[in-house]
Amino acid sequence: MLTTIALVFISLAALLHVYIFYLEVFAWEKPAARKVFGEASAEELAITRFFAYNQGVYNLLLAIIAGVGVAMRSPALMLAGAGSMIVAAAALALKFPKHRGAAVKQCAFAVIGVACLVASLQSA
Repeated sequence: MLTTIALVFISLAALLHVYIFYLEVFAWEKPAARKVFGEASAEELAITRFFAYNQGVYNLLLAIIAGVGVAMRSPALMLAGAGSMIVAAAALALKFPKHRGAAVKQCAFAVIGVACLVASLQSA
C-alpha cells in the first residue's frame, strides 16, 4: 500500500515539475506564469527569462528522473528525482523566506512520496 501511495505522489511531483518547466520555459512572460511567480515588469521578465529558462530545464530533468523511476519501479531513481525536488525547495525556503509558501507547494507531493517510499522499503 505504501509503495502505491509513493508511486502516486512521486508521479504527481513529476507532473507538477513538468508544469513548472512549461511556465518557466514557454510561458515566462505570459499571465499564467506571472500569476504563479508574481507580478513583474516587462523589463524584469526580459532580464530574468534566461534564468527562468535554465531553471525550467532543471525542473524538467528532475521530473524525468522521478517519472522514469516510477515507470521502472526504481526506488533509486524515485529518490534521486523527488529527493532533489525536496532539496531545491528547502534551498528556496531557507534563502528566500518570503517564498516559503511556494517552496512548500513545490515539494509537498515529493515529501509525501519519499516518506511513503522510504517507509515501504523499511517494511519490506
